[in-house]
Amino acid sequence: MIRPLHVSLNSRETVFLLNYQFFDKLFHEVFGRQKVLARKPKPYKINLLLELASQGWSRVHVPILRKFEQSKDAEARYLINLLDNIIPLVLDFYPVIFRSGNWPAYKEAMFRIWAIFYQYHRKNYNKLPLAFLSDVFYWTNTNHPICKFLQILSMYLMTIMWKIFTAHYVDRYRNRTRQNKSFSGHK
Repeated sequence: MIRPLHVSLNSRETVFLLNYQFFDKLFHEVFGRQKVLARKPKPYKINLLLELASQGWSRVHVPILRKFEQSKDAEARYLINLLDNIIPLVLDFYPVIFRSGNWPAYKEAMFRIWAIFYQYHRKNYNKLPLAFLSDVFYWTNTNHPICKFLQILSMYLMTIMWKIFTAHYVDRYRNRTRQNKSFSGHK
């Protein structure tokens, strides 16, 4: 089985590397011309730039979509697809979709990730999600015992996530953050 975290990391890196010019311009607009963006930056920097692009797009997408909704310009359509579909998918694949325990959403997301890898001609990466989907469809069609296991696992994951993110834990985190700020002199 392909591990979801690896799919997430590889998809983020793929989207970044194959759209390097876009992210390079974004990087220089945010951090200044004197800064240099590496050709293959560390994962935290890739995540930061993907998140900046996503958050910026969420603020300006309505007027831009209105302006380009009838456009047949390939570059504009590609950029809209990148900002509207691909970046949110790769950002949410592991932390939101997988960890929610929603098995149908995870299968759909895996198919969409495979489509991204296929679109970008990523050797081997475009085969692993397809093999995963093939296994899942086989298990479903043959009523394999692993299907029941996956249903139980998804229910278990949802229960665990609910316990982890209860208000008690959030309050403890906030209190620790406040204590750390007051000890370090920040207010």
